[in-house]
Amino acid sequence: MECDHCREMRMLKERVERLEIRLRYPPPSSMTTDVTHENVLTVVGQYFNVMRSELLGKERHANLALARCFVMYLLRYATSPRWSYPEIGRALGNRDHTTAISAVRRIETLRSTKPEIEHHYLALRRLLGLADP
Repeated sequence: MECDHCREMRMLKERVERLEIRLRYPPPSSMTTDVTHENVLTVVGQYFNVMRSELLGKERHANLALARCFVMYLLRYATSPRWSYPEIGRALGNRDHTTAISAVRRIETLRSTKPEIEHHYLALRRLLGLADP
């Protein structure tokens, strides 16, 4: 069990990390809600330093797989109208819709357990021109 003091310290540390993210990645001067498939691929590719062809390809290196999961997650939740899982799968190299479901669930789980994943998510939202959630 985690003692109250330790839990408070952990929560404070996580809050400081979130604030550091906001300082490191300030919001663009004009927020936009026009997030397209192309924008997501470009921003995620540049952020994780992977090429578009790699995001659409079959390789599964850890960094590449995480970047691909973020693409699927952002297509599901940052676009309007929201993309369906089959649409996401087709857009990312004709993958099965269950791959998209798994990727979205993976990011949801990792966001709540790993601060660095939340950091990546907030940074990508800002780079896409979206307001903080």
